[in-house]
Amino acid sequence: MRALRTVENKSDPCGGRYIYVHDLPPRFNEDMLKQCRSLSLWTNMCKRPEWSIMGGKDHFLVAGRITWDFRRASDEETDWGNKLLFLPAAKNMSMLVVESSPWNANDF
Repeated sequence: MRALRTVENKSDPCGGRYIYVHDLPPRFNEDMLKQCRSLSLWTNMCKRPEWSIMGGKDHFLVAGRITWDFRRASDEETDWGNKLLFLPAAKNMSMLVVESSPWNANDF
């Protein structure tokens, strides 16, 4: 509703451009994990915590931001960006960004 109310508001640069995130029922996520053995007849879906099979090498993230937004070196909340690409799980993940880092091979 907020997006609809702000469409006509010329002082709001995001007027009408908000994204609504649905709160999905558990049957689309949590309940599937509880019944992971019945999801596939041929594959045990209860084993690939996501990162354990290939250590994140088979995962990628597409971001409409520059790499530096995800490479904050400090723990200070007031510093720029966040530490996503410094997290152990993300070290092997490939990332498509607007501007990549020449010092990190997993940025594209």
